[in-house]
Amino acid sequence: MKNIKLVRSIMIGLILGMSLYGALKPHIINADFERQNLSDQYEVSRTMTVVLTAYTDIPELTDDSPGITASNKQVEYGMVATNILKFGDKVRFPELFGDTIFVVEDRMNRKYNGKLHFDLYLETYREAKEFGAKITKVEVLES
Repeated sequence: MKNIKLVRSIMIGLILGMSLYGALKPHIINADFERQNLSDQYEVSRTMTVVLTAYTDIPELTDDSPGITASNKQVEYGMVATNILKFGDKVRFPELFGDTIFVVEDRMNRKYNGKLHFDLYLETYREAKEFGAKITKVEVLES
């Protein structure tokens, strides 16, 4: 009899727990999907041919605050670094990423001042290394 009550209590707890989790769980937002859906809200103000490389936030490759961009935000996919646009400017690399929109939130070393060079944030050193350097078109967007 005790075993039946125990099993019943466990089952009720599981059902209630799953119901509450479904109602209260954090909603995960797919940033790439959102950026692609926002694409039609912007017009191309100019197009440039640039060098696009990739970086990650390991301490050996960054300044004294890895994980934090020059605009004081936590690094994440969808951010790019460049020294030729303002923070918050939105860009696309249509030849490589279609309609995905990236946001300028970081800066590169000052040796890149005035250079047509963008650096794309990727999660791992391996991804950044494999990305290499590419010459591609960038579209600077206006809303």
